[in-house]
Amino acid sequence: MRYIIIAIFATVLMFMGRLIYHVGYFKPVELAEKQIGPHFLLYKDHVGPYHKITPLIEEIEAWAKQQNIPCLQTFGRFNDDPDFVEEERLRSDAGCILSDLVGNAVGLTLPDIESKSVRVATKQFPNGYRLEKLEARNYLTALFDGAPSIGPIKVYPLARDYATGLGKLIGNPIIEIYTIKDEDKMTTQYLFPLVGPK
Repeated sequence: MRYIIIAIFATVLMFMGRLIYHVGYFKPVELAEKQIGPHFLLYKDHVGPYHKITPLIEEIEAWAKQQNIPCLQTFGRFNDDPDFVEEERLRSDAGCILSDLVGNAVGLTLPDIESKSVRVATKQFPNGYRLEKLEARNYLTALFDGAPSIGPIKVYPLARDYATGLGKLIGNPIIEIYTIKDEDKMTTQYLFPLVGPK
């Protein structure tokens, strides 16, 4: 009986070890302060748990592909602090970061977007999709090659500690930009706006 328990325990440990390795928990996080942007966003609003935005990202990415709109990267923008807002009321945006030309399918180029207001819903887009120019600004950035799902436990605490060392706090919204390198590799760039003093 003792050997069975040891075998089960060893199997569980091996499984946990492989899982931790697979999600990239031990991969480094690169932190730096830098100016990012401007970015041109095609997105849709989402209300509810943050971890449920993936289908929305996939929907917009698929629609952009059908319209021949280059979707260079995908993103999630998280507008509320989950420590203070209940999960079902969390507001976020999810979608694509566009290339230099939005595409002939919608008849808009970046100069057209730049001449509009910063946040603008356009009639050309179905299903409540929005088009926005996100102006350049300074962020605390973090680069991480592990799974975005472990960002809140791996990346966010490091960013908070870094901000505290600067005498600042992390504000909202926090933006995560996802770049797929191949089927098994993804890099997430986290954009943390700094506010302060703490």
